[in-house]
Amino acid sequence: MGLRWFMRIMLFISVACIILLITILIKVYNQGKEATPEKSDVILLLGCKVRDEGVPSLLLEYRLERALELYNQGY
Repeated sequence: MGLRWFMRIMLFISVACIILLITILIKVYNQGKEATPEKSDVILLLGCKVRDEGVPSLLLEYRLERALELYNQGY
């Protein structure tokens, strides 16, 4: 009986953690979509991996493209 209760508690904790993680990811994603850029003197681009050939990773490439869009729009 003790092992069965332990497994139920562990299952409950695991499901709760997964639900919490999904909720946080959705909130972060929606916050990023709703954010409006403000005029500034500098664009700070947090980086990702640059491959040995000097090619940016896919995520860094998306960030660079977005930074260029903002720069061209006057932000």
